Amino acid sequence: MLLKKSAPLAAAAGVDPIEFRLKYLDPNDKRGIEVLDRVAKLAKWDKRPSPKGGQSGDLVKGRGVSYCKYELVRTYIAAVAEVEVKRSTGEIRNTRPRLRADHQSGWPQEPNRRQSDPDGEPNAQGGA
Repeated sequence: MLLKKSAPLAAAAGVDPIEFRLKYLDPNDKRGIEVLDRVAKLAKWDKRPSPKGGQSGDLVKGRGVSYCKYELVRTYIAAVAEVEVKRSTGEIRNTRPRLRADHQSGWPQEPNRRQSDPDGEPNAQGGA
């Protein structure tokens, strides 16, 4: 499960988290590649290693990306989060609305879920 822990691995390698995920995806997984490319474009993703260096003080900014291929190949979801962290208290604040891209095929299993919870609960990974 290399991709499950890709954010810390990308940080340790000093590479961009989305590029790291793309490097280890099957090149034939066109939907996975497309959803990561799409969320990067929607987020205006700044291609760089995370965490971003040169931050000092009590308030630091971070970002993260999460990717999921659900039930083999039914649904692909990628989400980006941007946050501020107050170091003295550990308080985390989301600095922009949730941003996600998904690629689904077929009819939703639970059509009312999309209406009641259109954003889901993305689990973003990344670094400050």
